[in-house]
Amino acid sequence: MKCILIKKTCTLTDASGLPHVLKKGELYLRNLEVHDSCRDTVNLDDYIPQLDVTEINKELNHIPPFTILIFRPGGIGDLIAISSICQYLKDCNIIIYTMPKYFPLFRWFSSLLFYKDIRNPLFESFSFQKRILYKKNYRRFNCDGLIEKGDRRNWFRLLYNHAGINNMPPQLYRPSLVTDPYDAGYNTMDSKLLRELANNNKNILVCNKANVMHRSIEFADIFNALFPFLKKGNQVCVHKNHLSPADSLFLINIPVAKSKFIKVIAPGTLDNFFEELYAAHLVISVDTSAIHFREGIKKPAIGLYNSFTVESRTRYYKYTRSYDIKSDCPAQPCFIHPNSQLEFCPECKKLQFAAPCFSSKTNKTLHSQLLNIFFFNKNLF
Repeated sequence: MKCILIKKTCTLTDASGLPHVLKKGELYLRNLEVHDSCRDTVNLDDYIPQLDVTEINKELNHIPPFTILIFRPGGIGDLIAISSICQYLKDCNIIIYTMPKYFPLFRWFSSLLFYKDIRNPLFESFSFQKRILYKKNYRRFNCDGLIEKGDRRNWFRLLYNHAGINNMPPQLYRPSLVTDPYDAGYNTMDSKLLRELANNNKNILVCNKANVMHRSIEFADIFNALFPFLKKGNQVCVHKNHLSPADSLFLINIPVAKSKFIKVIAPGTLDNFFEELYAAHLVISVDTSAIHFREGIKKPAIGLYNSFTVESRTRYYKYTRSYDIKSDCPAQPCFIHPNSQLEFCPECKKLQFAAPCFSSKTNKTLHSQLLNIFFFNKNLF
């Protein structure tokens, strides 16, 4: 892993014209546009080795007391998966470097850790003279780029195997989160309110939009298959920013008998999103982050996968149920990651809301597949 070491204090002007002072000895992960006379390129592996299985006793209580560095810019699902690694390495000091917008997630982790802005210095007084200290006390758990490469192995096995750690107990192939808001740092009153909300509603939260079209599905496709199994008291909730133009038209023209079951909610903060996931009676999602979170807090959810597979994401899950949606697309499952530079599905000629395999307009068996899934899980409603 290449880093930038500031060898002479200098001032950097960012894209917005604001000056930033970079101090001698600061080590940055990102590629800074700094004059060569003020910087050195440092290979972090020469100073901080990757964590290796030979350093870890199979007994969890004998892990060496390293400071473990984990670099992961995002997203939410990837970071929730890392909660398992943090639980396994709970006797170590763990520092996760990521984007600040994800910081609210870490209050839900079951293990104690520190988190820092990945854009800030990794170290403030990094030097060659401290090499022995770094090698003795620090290790890096390398998960950089693993998911983006499209590896089709199970997500959790992939993370562990990359460090040479094999044959873990099944509970470590699942997210490790706290199950009570109080343990997530909420005060007594707020914790009680969240628990009461979770116990006294029949809301079904639908997360139909992922961060790319490859894994998004229109809300109408889910609701039309879900409607026959809805019970008195059920409210199907969807975020307003998850609706496609066709969904908006669908909601305008839908009969009152159906519309009374639908509640469109405004998007909020990341904390709000986790509170909604916690409080929902059931979650139906195409987005891995929602499924991982519900599994971590030991509550039911239904996962729908088209470009990834159940095997690769949720094989060892105990509290949620996930299903592979089939189509006649020759590329399915394509395992296309949003960071792979593919703006839209290769089977499409232009950007659209959902991939062809995840739309009833092009996948003629989608509705029947969803009907079967919801029929099988109707006891959850």
